[in-house]
Amino acid sequence: MSFGLNQAGADSIAGHVSGTMLSGSTNRIELLNAAGTAIGSANDLTLSASGNVVTFGSAGGINVTADGTAAGFSISTTSGAQEYFRFLNTIITVVSGDQSTGSNNFTSTAHPFLLGLPVIIGGTVPSTTPAVSDGDTVFISNVNINDFRIERSRGAGAVAIDTVNGDVTFTSPTAVGDASSPAILKITGGTAVTDGQNIPITSMTYTIGAFSTGIGAA
Repeated sequence: MSFGLNQAGADSIAGHVSGTMLSGSTNRIELLNAAGTAIGSANDLTLSASGNVVTFGSAGGINVTADGTAAGFSISTTSGAQEYFRFLNTIITVVSGDQSTGSNNFTSTAHPFLLGLPVIIGGTVPSTTPAVSDGDTVFISNVNINDFRIERSRGAGAVAIDTVNGDVTFTSPTAVGDASSPAILKITGGTAVTDGQNIPITSMTYTIGAFSTGIGAA
């Protein structure tokens, strides 16, 4: 999975690292489903920090205690008394009939997206100019309550929908707590998990003050 933080979130993480919030055995990582309920957890995180990069992991992996689909993660004290970070994906599907080659709009009633928000496009992606592909990060533009357009980079102008190819998905991250939105979170491994499964998390890295960072998961 990969995600990024805005500066407020980055500064917040830097503050935590300089203190004791991410001090190894005092912390827990939980794998969350779309409802925000923990479906797996691991204690005793490792931590290293250098410059503006914070890396932590769980070599033993996350032990899953309930069937579900991974939609995010949280970091808290081992006791659960304080949660530091929570990241969850919000996914909407825009069916082919709600994609317009005339207006270049995607229509989704009362969609949650804000102007400039990074989202990950997937599913059956339309043919566009400039081209976008499954898994690309694009940005929300031309927003109203039920419609939006997308652009390749902020301020680049909306892409033109040339051909509608089928239903398309947009994955929008929601960051709650110290790491404020926008942040990108994309689950690329362990999406469907079953009770008793172990998911190794080898490392997770925050890059302070940037929109690009990553996690490695076996």
